[in-house]
Amino acid sequence: MAKSIRRIEAAARAANLEIQVEQMPDSTRTATQAAKACGCHVGQIIK
Repeated sequence: MAKSIRRIEAAARAANLEIQVEQMPDSTRTATQAAKACGCHVGQIIK
């Protein structure tokens, strides 16, 4: 698992947030790509 993912998980734990990190098989570099990969609207993506 990438260092950045571990850092995000640690920050979420420190803030008492329960999150589920998922790695996508396709590029999610842009909000449009992320929405397509997740099957949601671009407005639902936070980057």
